Amino acid sequence: MRSNDSGSQVLIVEDVEREKDSDDDNEEHLEQPWHFWKWLIPVYSAILCCSILLTLSFWVTVIQSSEFLIYIGDDNKVVWDLLPTLPTACMLIEFPFNMIPMDWPMLIFVEILFSFYLFVNFIIVSFEKDHTTIYEAWDWYHEPLTAFWVTLLSYVLLAGIFAVFWAIS
Repeated sequence: MRSNDSGSQVLIVEDVEREKDSDDDNEEHLEQPWHFWKWLIPVYSAILCCSILLTLSFWVTVIQSSEFLIYIGDDNKVVWDLLPTLPTACMLIEFPFNMIPMDWPMLIFVEILFSFYLFVNFIIVSFEKDHTTIYEAWDWYHEPLTAFWVTLLSYVLLAGIFAVFWAIS
């Protein structure tokens, strides 16, 4: 009877150790940095912050445009002006429901994504024959100093937008 008790105790101890080892393996598996789900939060925060900045810059550009008053009167043109605003509006509506946490190391990813966007913008303008700009403020060919200062200001605004969402979450 004692041999059965000690034998069952040994089996229980071995089962506990086996479960502990499997838990350690699962924790190590979850701590690996290259899981897809771990990149969703920084990507979401980067897209949210960049879309807010681009929507703001779009509306500042449109309001300063001489065609803005023309757009107000024509229903078809108003829809085209609202299209760049819709993704940002949807993300802002969705944010309070999920409250995705933002942490300061993610700011680097936000700035890198915005830099990539500016680089693609520059490449597209470079292939244009007369270097027609997409955004007047980022005219690297005719007004490079202004484009440089606008880029720095954009990085600061992105950090400010990120800080607001960091404070909320």
